[in-house]
Amino acid sequence: MKDLGFCAPVPVLAAERKLHGSVIDSFVIYRYLEGRPASANDGGAVLSQLLALHEKGYLRNDPQLANFLISEGRVHFIDFRLKKPFLFGTLARYRELIRFLTSAGLPDAQLPASVRRSAWFLLARWLEQGSVRFRQWKKSRRRRKSPRQ
Repeated sequence: MKDLGFCAPVPVLAAERKLHGSVIDSFVIYRYLEGRPASANDGGAVLSQLLALHEKGYLRNDPQLANFLISEGRVHFIDFRLKKPFLFGTLARYRELIRFLTSAGLPDAQLPASVRRSAWFLLARWLEQGSVRFRQWKKSRRRRKSPRQ
C-alpha cells in the first residue's frame, strides 16, 4: 500500500497453511496503529481514498467504514485484500463504490458526476439491486423451509 501512496499499518508477520499446494488458511499481523474508526463524517475522505485506489486499478474488497482507520487526520486502510480485476474492472470498481456508499449510508451525490452518469455505474447499480433482492429471496426461502419450533 505504501508503494501505491496509501496509508496502512506496517505488516510484521504473514503465514499461510497449504494443502496440496493450495492455500487453505492465512493471516497477517500488523504493527499497532493508534487511531479511531472511520465514521459517516469521514465518508468523503474515505471515498476519496477509495477512488484513488481504483484509479490505480485496484479493489480493496469489503469496502465499509469499519475497515478504515483515521489517524493523524489521514485515512488508513485496514483489514484489506487488494485485488486487480482481470475482466470488467470498471464494473467491479463501481460495484465496490456502491457497496461502500450503501454501507456508509452516503448518497450517490458524493461521487463525481462523471461516475454517476456512466453506463457502467448504472449497470453496477442494477446488478447490486438484483443481488440484494436475490439474497433476500434466499433468506426468505430458508426461513420457510426451516422447521417451526
